[in-house]
Amino acid sequence: SDSQPSQTAVSTVSSLASHTSVCAKKQEVKEEVPREEKTNTSETVRQMLQDEMLKLVQLQQINFMSLMQIVQSSFTNVPNVQQILQQHQSVQLAGRQAARTAESSASPKTQVPT
Repeated sequence: SDSQPSQTAVSTVSSLASHTSVCAKKQEVKEEVPREEKTNTSETVRQMLQDEMLKLVQLQQINFMSLMQIVQSSFTNVPNVQQILQQHQSVQLAGRQAARTAESSASPKTQVPT
């Protein structure tokens, strides 16, 4: 699981190639391979491919988990955007209220005599 994905793929291809060449040599030696042995060989190849697929899926899951850890750690370094927006809005609201208060105290209040 510590090996790189490319190394795993290379080893998979080389092991499949060696297995295929072994199967090819067996067929050269025996012109007519009994049906039972053909089934056995194809079953072996199928099992080997299934095992390699399982390894690749597991490697993909490990890579995905590593990626999620990196993304999570990078997001913990980013400040909370929602919190910053709320603070900015409250500062703006306080500024508007202060401006209204200043306007209302600065404008002269004229009283109409009754």
